[in-house]
Amino acid sequence: RKKGIGEVEGVDYYYVTDDEFDKIKFVEKREYNTFENINGKKTEAVWKYGLSEIELKDLSKPRVVIVDLHGAMELSEYLNNEVVIVYLEIDEKIRMDRALSRNRESIEEIKRRFADDKKVFKGVENLVHAAVNTEISVQAVCEQILQVYNYYN
Repeated sequence: RKKGIGEVEGVDYYYVTDDEFDKIKFVEKREYNTFENINGKKTEAVWKYGLSEIELKDLSKPRVVIVDLHGAMELSEYLNNEVVIVYLEIDEKIRMDRALSRNRESIEEIKRRFADDKKVFKGVENLVHAAVNTEISVQAVCEQILQVYNYYN
């Protein structure tokens, strides 16, 4: 997808052209058909996300990767279940406020994604090592994730 306002290349994501994306070998990749809100106009778009094998090349260092449930399962399979999966529980109102503040998608698309997420993430607590509620500070969330990581390693 296109880089959003305030996003930084190499920090938020690596932004590449469709041609470059198609040449990368991925552990996991997804494409989302969505609608962007461009200058108040609803425009159809395809957003592509992926976790490249290059990113996981040096497994001597621990990694924190943010993926959806599908990505977590693909990553776990790729790494022979040598992963710790932490599910971040985010209040729906906070999610909605964040989605609206990005001003990238229509309200209809956001609602559609939220409804889809309820189906996709049903039963997630049975698939993860721990769940962390994000209504606490970012530092506290990071500390809890580190505790989970240390427990399993």
